[in-house]
Amino acid sequence: MWQRILNMERPNANNYQDRIVINAHKKAESEKNTVEIIQKEEGHYQVKSSDGKSYYNITCNQMCGSTCRTLFCRVCKFCVHRYRCECKEYAVRSTLCKHVHLVCMYEERVGTNYVLDDDITALEKESEINISHQREITQFIEEKIIDSVDSNADEEMIRNAEIEDLGNFLKCLNKGEYSNIMEKIKLLRKEVEVTKNNSKKRKMEKQAYYPSKKKPI
Repeated sequence: MWQRILNMERPNANNYQDRIVINAHKKAESEKNTVEIIQKEEGHYQVKSSDGKSYYNITCNQMCGSTCRTLFCRVCKFCVHRYRCECKEYAVRSTLCKHVHLVCMYEERVGTNYVLDDDITALEKESEINISHQREITQFIEEKIIDSVDSNADEEMIRNAEIEDLGNFLKCLNKGEYSNIMEKIKLLRKEVEVTKNNSKKRKMEKQAYYPSKKKPI
């Protein structure tokens, strides 16, 4: 199940998500020399909006594993876990906006390429995001196993309670009522046994043979 989800989320050259990301990359490429980018501190940037009236805050997060391709820009080589932007395109559409591309290009231009550094770190040790994902998968599997065990135990408890209730009901009957119900139970038991035997031993019926009336050529 998880593998199918990842295959759907991972963009490729013919994927709609990939086209959206590449369009955002092209917009950032055309505006990288004109848009103002302010580095407040390490890992925190401000990118001026297109109308020039406001700034969007960009935060750099830890890089996901080097094999992560979830909402991945194949040109800039970073995934959606790398940056976080406050713009509507990133928050509402859940895609890589041009602002995060601008920050990535700015880091490459000034020589502080944290993406490359994080790639090297990810190769040396497993990232916290990968560990968290693995923990979630393990917890999901454990919960499913516990749910299946609990459901089987509940069915067994209900069955035992029904058998006990039926026994108490039979004990409360008089001799005539008890005899009538037991006769019906015996008939039902025979029907169940016959049904089981028929299902186990199925006889193959002989098919009727109809010879062809066509004359040989």
